[in-house]
Amino acid sequence: MGARTLRAGASAIQLYSALIYQGFSLAEDIARGLDQRAAEEGLTSLSELTGTGVEDWL
Repeated sequence: MGARTLRAGASAIQLYSALIYQGFSLAEDIARGLDQRAAEEGLTSLSELTGTGVEDWL
């Protein structure tokens, strides 16, 4: 969920909104997913991921 939304250009506010609706377990799910995705793609920063998948959402 986290990597997918960051790739679409999600901001911290949008992720916070998801946290409100999905609960605190969302933070752990996001962290785990982002760690896995970063390792797979050799990324060193979340900013390298943010906005890279905007076309997938259009």
